[in-house]
Amino acid sequence: MPITDLPVELILDHVLPALDLHSLLALAQTSKFFGALCSDDTFWRLKLKRDYNFTSNADTARESGWKVIYKGIRKPSVYTWGNAGQGRLGVKGLPKEYRSGVPFPVKVDIKARIVSLVAGGWSFHALDDAGRIYVWGQLLGEGFALKGDGFSEPCKCASTPHRLQVNYPAPEPTDEAASRPVKFTALSCGRAHSAALDSENNAWLFTSWGRPIQLTSPLIHGTGNSAEALVQVECGWGFVSMLNGSGMVYVFWPGTPGAEFRQAVDNLNRTLDESGEHKASSIEAEHEDVIPCTSLAISVSPLALPPIPDDLPDLSSADPGSGSFEATVDASGKVVEAQHSDEGLRLVRIAAGDDFLVGLTNKGHVLAIDLWGGGRTAPEGTGWLKEQWRTRRKPGWVYLPQYSEVEQVKENPVFASDTGVQPPTKMKITHIAAHFNSFTAYSVSKSTSPHASLVLLGKKDTDTTTQELTFPQTIYPSLLQESIISLQLGDYHQAALASNGRLYTWGQFSDGALGLGDPVDLPLGAPGGYTRQQDLDVARDGRRWATPQGVSDPSEVRFDHLVKRDDQLGERKPSKKFVVSVAASGWHTGALVIDLDGDTAEENAGLKAKAAEENDDRAVFDSWYPPPVARPMPGGWPHQLPSTGVPHTSNQPSTEHDPHDPYSTFESPPFNPHASGNPSSSSSGHHPLPGPPYSTQGPNPPIRHGPAVQRDGAGGGPTFTPRFGLAVERGRGGLRGNTSRVPAGLAAFMPQHPPAPTLPERHPEHRGSEE
Repeated sequence: MPITDLPVELILDHVLPALDLHSLLALAQTSKFFGALCSDDTFWRLKLKRDYNFTSNADTARESGWKVIYKGIRKPSVYTWGNAGQGRLGVKGLPKEYRSGVPFPVKVDIKARIVSLVAGGWSFHALDDAGRIYVWGQLLGEGFALKGDGFSEPCKCASTPHRLQVNYPAPEPTDEAASRPVKFTALSCGRAHSAALDSENNAWLFTSWGRPIQLTSPLIHGTGNSAEALVQVECGWGFVSMLNGSGMVYVFWPGTPGAEFRQAVDNLNRTLDESGEHKASSIEAEHEDVIPCTSLAISVSPLALPPIPDDLPDLSSADPGSGSFEATVDASGKVVEAQHSDEGLRLVRIAAGDDFLVGLTNKGHVLAIDLWGGGRTAPEGTGWLKEQWRTRRKPGWVYLPQYSEVEQVKENPVFASDTGVQPPTKMKITHIAAHFNSFTAYSVSKSTSPHASLVLLGKKDTDTTTQELTFPQTIYPSLLQESIISLQLGDYHQAALASNGRLYTWGQFSDGALGLGDPVDLPLGAPGGYTRQQDLDVARDGRRWATPQGVSDPSEVRFDHLVKRDDQLGERKPSKKFVVSVAASGWHTGALVIDLDGDTAEENAGLKAKAAEENDDRAVFDSWYPPPVARPMPGGWPHQLPSTGVPHTSNQPSTEHDPHDPYSTFESPPFNPHASGNPSSSSSGHHPLPGPPYSTQGPNPPIRHGPAVQRDGAGGGPTFTPRFGLAVERGRGGLRGNTSRVPAGLAAFMPQHPPAPTLPERHPEHRGSEE
């Protein structure tokens, strides 16, 4: 019997997974039939999970491109940017000017194949293909640890990536031979804690990196029923939530004073501290920093949330799948086939913020529940919350029709007749995310018609009359044009990832968390830069630092800001980057990136110039060069300003579309940046769609049309002079020039400035991770 006579499902599920990679590629060359089978996206998605422990597919709505990711994930890169406090960027030897924050992506030196990245309040957590966790920054940033302290202290700082050596708890803490390594499959971070799932569906809690806690409870541990096994752990601002296969949600607050769990943790920590042998001090093993952890097993009594309402409306009429919807990938990363409309209603995904939880059902309903008060001093906290639900003084799960029903979405002002933006005809929300006071619900083109994606953002609010939790809705027109597959939220900034590997950010500057480039080097009005010439001039002179205005429309992040220059040719050689996943929290952002050229520009053998500068702490770093202008996403910059006449330089990309552009590959059709479609008819570099977002809150902002900032050198104006190695000091009070630190050989290029005035201390203005 020829192999071609076998059912396609049998070949995909049993024959192809049994082949090694070389045999698989050889089979694809034998015929068009096998070539098509060997390119199946679902097959490569599952192969990524089997071969590389790649579970990030559960956090994205990606439908294609898995074969490309499989090829590039063998050598991924991690980039971080934003606030640099507590060592959270994982990069040593930052120059003085970027000690408080780096406004563009920098590569983290990590000796592992990272497949997942998440961000905490002052830290990053990463998962490698072997199921090991890497951490950097501080788990708790509101304090400090002594030099002799180990990572049993939550305030201990890891300025570079450290691997956690985690074993299952032994019968006795000193009986290390009886333990075995843990393979983790999923991570989640709160503000000052993190949680994880292992390959055996056990939940773990990290209140310090040196003493992980395996959570044991009859409700979540060793149930013996696959439907009751945990499929997702999600950290909120100060709590941990857990979702099982049947849709039940459990919540507990690890820091609740007086609770049995908190007392058990304190007692065990006190015993280990007195022994003096389990401080979890960092050691070096196999050329990397390792934290030897002492694992604990502690029983927890989580709060079971009330069931979701049983009278939710039928959404099948608006479903592009004609009533056969089931989330493409559930919270565990499992590919779920379409089910019939009589499938039982259940939660398949949860997202946690500050004292609230958002849930998504298998039919596309979006719900929210208010958890305020649950973290009070025990036993009043959870007991009070249960009593509020029992007496109906506080509602349980509340249905959010403005995030679930297409007719409600159509009422958003962004789809008004005078805007020219076509409303969706059908929609199906497939993914949700939350952080701090915000959450988002989104879906891709397969579940949304006629747009490439539909992204709905909500901000937590309280009804003044009923005191119930509400979420006013916001839609960004420019995101309708991109196939958004993942969206992550920081305290005051957002990051959206498109299926073509492009990353977009917007929101407040937040010490560079947008990653759009150094505002001193960006032209006036560019995303992430200054909007007033006065602020730009004084910043370039190094006299003071004014915080750039926020970006109201998603703008693209580039990863070639630090590309080296060749000594002889002096040319930039950016490589093609493809963003696999994104992480955001607090005032920082990170991304997991693969290089489509096979190696990174920094490692290119043809670029031999490795000039080095030296800081006070003797840390050496390669020279940093001025970043190019960030290209805005179609939809316009937040402020359409007249042209500044900035001449085009070799460090600035052309505004014209280039078919060889590193961001023009994979599922991304070329676009003409000119509104009329004719390059010669306009100097505008923005799409005709309105740029500012529209919200259901307050009056609609006027639509502003006008020429965007030119990046091709057209027009007159002063010449833009980049800062070749200008050393400046950016403290909490501002940015101050320091020409005495200019490297030898560059002093002749630097202007002379008067001494910087003493500025008052800046006080934090926002609640968040930076207070």
